[in-house]
Amino acid sequence: MNLSPHSQQTKLRHQNDTRTLDFHRHLQVEVTIKLIFSWVLALGAIVALVKLVPYHFSQQAKLREIDAQVEETRGRVDRLKEELNRNFDSQQSQNLMEEYSPRLAPHQSIIFWLDREQNRHRQ
Repeated sequence: MNLSPHSQQTKLRHQNDTRTLDFHRHLQVEVTIKLIFSWVLALGAIVALVKLVPYHFSQQAKLREIDAQVEETRGRVDRLKEELNRNFDSQQSQNLMEEYSPRLAPHQSIIFWLDREQNRHRQ
């Protein structure tokens, strides 16, 4: 069966139109899937951020607390270093012996101060 040139052109045009429609339909489905996937990823990222923000703030609070403890410990360490240096200073040995020993030098005596109010209550 021979088709006329006009009918062949119509048939080819129809095939081209069908291919173009199929291509556009395929492209539309692909773009729709990509958009849906992008929105799901964006929504997942937003949910993750909402969960992470309170955790971040709690970690910042813990960090501030630890920093305060570090500063406090640094002060104690500095005082202890000074005391250690003082304890091993040969020029301070006489003072240290007097400070740490309950014994007194022969020319010294212990004096106890009493509050008069306390003294009245004892009598």
